[in-house]
Amino acid sequence: MANDIKVGIGFVIPAAGVVGFFVSLFLGEFLISIIISIIGILAWFLYMLIMETNMPKQTGNMTILFGVMLSIGILAAFGVKRNMFGGYDFESNGLIFSAVALFFSILTGLNLRATSRSNIQIKENNILSKSDKDLVMEAINKVDDKSSKSNDPKVIVVKQETKNDIENLLTFPENTYVEEIKNYG
Repeated sequence: MANDIKVGIGFVIPAAGVVGFFVSLFLGEFLISIIISIIGILAWFLYMLIMETNMPKQTGNMTILFGVMLSIGILAAFGVKRNMFGGYDFESNGLIFSAVALFFSILTGLNLRATSRSNIQIKENNILSKSDKDLVMEAINKVDDKSSKSNDPKVIVVKQETKNDIENLLTFPENTYVEEIKNYG
């Protein structure tokens, strides 16, 4: 519960960064909008590091959001110039730099999203049913029993059978079984 409160308070930092970015963008201060987008995501990561909170599921999305804001700021500051007739000219250096920043921010954000999803699936996949836990504990107690004269190592094998259907990935406890292998080699 305390971790959820820390994470919730931590979301104030990116919210302030988004508000500051758009305010500076509408005021025409494009360099300040770039600085705010960089400081906003870095301050949020630093807050999570100092408060020792787990990375929330939205970390990848926040990284993508701040990357898009950064690329918009770079595009506005270095990619678009006003000409003497009142129109706009695009400069290739600013466009390329903005596209590279956007590419790497999206790449990093998608990587963080995949990492957080795989961590959730690993936590959910480590659940055994009560009968399976009883079988494992029984096998462990048999190994600890000093009356057994066999010095052969014993191995507990837990197998998980899952279907390829995504809907059935989380309905696995009935498909989980435990075997005790007494002699192997």
